[in-house]
Amino acid sequence: MQILAERGMRGATVARVIARAGVSRSTFYALFEDLESCILAAVQQVLSQSAGRMSAAFERESIWQDGVLAAVAALLISLDREPLLARVCLVESLAGSSDVLRHRARVLATLNPMVAMGREQVQTLQGSELAAEASVAAVAGILHNRLVNEEAPPFISLLGELVGLVVTPYLDPATVLREKERADDMARALAEECLSKAPSLLANAQIPAGLRRPGAYRARSCIIFLATNPGSSNKAVAAGIGVSHLGQVSGLLARLANAGLLVKQSSGAGRPNASRLTVLGESVAEALNDTLVNDCRDSTQSSRCTDCSYR
Repeated sequence: MQILAERGMRGATVARVIARAGVSRSTFYALFEDLESCILAAVQQVLSQSAGRMSAAFERESIWQDGVLAAVAALLISLDREPLLARVCLVESLAGSSDVLRHRARVLATLNPMVAMGREQVQTLQGSELAAEASVAAVAGILHNRLVNEEAPPFISLLGELVGLVVTPYLDPATVLREKERADDMARALAEECLSKAPSLLANAQIPAGLRRPGAYRARSCIIFLATNPGSSNKAVAAGIGVSHLGQVSGLLARLANAGLLVKQSSGAGRPNASRLTVLGESVAEALNDTLVNDCRDSTQSSRCTDCSYR
């Protein structure tokens, strides 16, 4: 999944997959017939995982409107928390083979009955037989566009509008407005909860042992650079941290991605990849900056702190 999110469908190769997974080529072919079957398995996993979360959230509610709200919220929360999953689900799954596209269509179709239950639950004759399918497709399309145009994450801010879109074919305008307001209230509460947890997360942030080693100054430099320059290309990162060899930067970024500190996203054919810190990476960057400030403040041996050379 990491390779798909970072390199895109066109950039995925067997060599890159086995290097990231740490397995041999023979092990790969013992598990998969070819690269296409591996990609299909990865896409099936992430799409089924997302649909499963929505179905579980919906089924926990006894009232249809509550189920719609819970299902959409579950999807948006997972997309915000897992940027790799978001990229594969919303973008790369559309660039796959006919088998990948067919599986995507089947997964989306499993969501249609949940939406169509609105006709029965609210006892209305509103909404055509295609309304549910249209709503599911519209939500998927909107989320795709927001990610591609870099208008999301966060996705949770879309909760009110997306819930309104789903329930509109089945409810009267006044009720639709109430459902949108209720969803907006939930989105604000979730955002506030996230913000309230941020200070404690930062306060307890631990700098990984690998980044504490004296020889890891390039890795520390990379984390700090991306904290202030999100979405940078490999070339921009190299220039920012003073590395002339792009191959070294690519390897460094791959190691940091494996550690869960950043994610590399494909910007499309012919365009460079963009690297962004994960939530964990941002916390580590904050901790690194605090450490640098304290080290420089406490340093009495020199007018220039040695570690500041990687800032």
